[in-house]
Formats: sequence, C-alpha cells, structure tokens
Amino acid sequence: MFANLKRLLAWVQSGFAAVKGVLVVGDNDADPAASFQHIQSQIQAAGGFGIPASPLEVARSQDKPPIVVMMLPWTSLPGNLETLCLDAMYAAHNHLKDCIDDYCTCTRTSDWDLAKQSKMRMRCLMSSICQSDPDVPLTGAWSHRETIVSLEHRAFDGVSDLLNRFDSQIAPS
Repeated sequence: MFANLKRLLAWVQSGFAAVKGVLVVGDNDADPAASFQHIQSQIQAAGGFGIPASPLEVARSQDKPPIVVMMLPWTSLPGNLETLCLDAMYAAHNHLKDCIDDYCTCTRTSDWDLAKQSKMRMRCLMSSICQSDPDVPLTGAWSHRETIVSLEHRAFDGVSDLLNRFDSQIAPS
C-alpha cells in the first residue's frame, strides 16, 4: 500500500491540475500511531506536500493540493477496514455472530490481534452470506447481488461525514 501512496503522490505532483485535494486512507492495524507515522513518512518522501500532524487534519503546501489522512476503523482505534465493516455485518446477520465467535474459540484465533482477527471474521461472514460467490473479496462486497455490507449502517457515519465535507474542508481558507 505505501509504495502505491508514493506513486499516487508523484502522479498528483506531476501536474494533474484537476486534483483539488488528496484523501489518503490507511488501516491502523495493531498500532494506530505507528501506522499514521508510516503514512506521514511516505507523504514526506513524495516531497513538497504538507504533512498532516494528525489524522483528519488538512495539511497544505504552497503548490501542491492539500492532503487529509483518514485512518480506519477511525483515528486512534486499532483495526482496519474489516473492523469497521464488522458492526454493519453483525447488525444485518446477527444470527452468525455467535457462530463466528465459537469458530474463533475453536480455531484458537480469539487471541489474534484485532486487525488480523477482523480480516478472518469478515472472510468467514462473507463466505457464508454470499451464496453466488463464497470466495468474494471485500472489494466485491458492494457489487454482488446479495447485500453483503450495508453502507447505511452507523458504523460508516464518520467516513460518510468526512466525505460529505471534504470539498469544504480542503477549500482555500
């Protein structure tokens, strides 16, 4: 992911004039501070961009688009996109939560770090829900006939709010 960030920022830096702002999204994994610092270092390595001091802060520079970094599941919470999605999945398929909990106990994965456990839980849930393609990846969660993850769930409110206000947030002051 981080090599792609550097490439993306190089592309923006090459003069793509239509870019008004850059939203970088990263997973917190087990250490939110270290994950954010890693993204900061990638932005710095790209050169010339403002570097946000904290997630959700707008960083400006003289001649580059402003940058905002959003960390998932949210600013200082450990986990990842899958952690964020689990609440919505369990709300829609509550009958499977106890089964997944039992499976984690049985497979001794209950003590995995939250990010890895969330990935495993999502894979199990998606495989059991998506009858048309039990091997559907998370990237396909919104493109299959079955409703796999509802974006209407409150778990996504923070992301939705940020996206809705992004244009005004990055507008010149």
